[in-house]
This record gives sequence, structure tokens and C-alpha cells, in this order.
Amino acid sequence: MTAVSGASWPKSRSSIFQHEFAGVAVQVAVLVALGIAAVLLHRALRAPLHLPGRQGLIWMALLAGGRAASPLPWAGTLTGLGAGLCAFGGFTDPLSGFIYSLSGVLADWAYTTLPLLRRRAWAFALACGLL
Repeated sequence: MTAVSGASWPKSRSSIFQHEFAGVAVQVAVLVALGIAAVLLHRALRAPLHLPGRQGLIWMALLAGGRAASPLPWAGTLTGLGAGLCAFGGFTDPLSGFIYSLSGVLADWAYTTLPLLRRRAWAFALACGLL
């Protein structure tokens, strides 16, 4: 008969991979949905408020929030691609989808190459506003 030590069993790595994949899939879905929500907000808020740049301000706030909140290195690109795919359907400008996608790629590039932007939220917000 063997003695029971009371120590817990070692964790199995096979179950961890399934949970990590599900977490990444949920993050990807949320980021793409955030981009789609930005385009839908753009369409819904087309009322003439005579405030130049308010559409861009909303888009950059959603893009910067998604990029800063997610640990994925391509979070801004996913948000931009979601917005870009949704924008191809209803805007009169044929390049609007490309512009949304490009701003997501540039936000990722700035966030990963400039370490100040990862530490200071105000600097990242300023950089996204300049995009």
C-alpha cells in the first residue's frame, strides 16, 4: 500500500491550450465587433452637428481603447479590419474601408515600436489623434 502525501497532481498542459485558444478567439471576436460598432456609430451619427472631426474622434477613441485593452499584438489591426470590412458596404467613398484598416495597422505599429505609448495613456491617445 502506498502512502498518500496530500500533494496536488501536476497540471496537465493539454487542457490549458484549449482555454487559451478560446480566450484568443473571444478577444478577436470582440475586437472585430468593436470595429463594426465604430462604423455603425458613424452611420447612425451622420446628423449635421457642425462639429468637424467628431466622427474621427469617436473612431480613434474606440480604436485606442481596443488596442490598449487587449494583450494581442495585432489588436488595432483586427479592429481596423472589422471596421474596414463593414465600411465597404454603405459609404460613398470607396477608400473608407482602406482608411479604417490602415489606421488600425498604424495604431499597432505605433503601440509596438514606441515604448512611451504603452506606458502613458495620454501619449497613446495623442498619437492616435494624429493618425
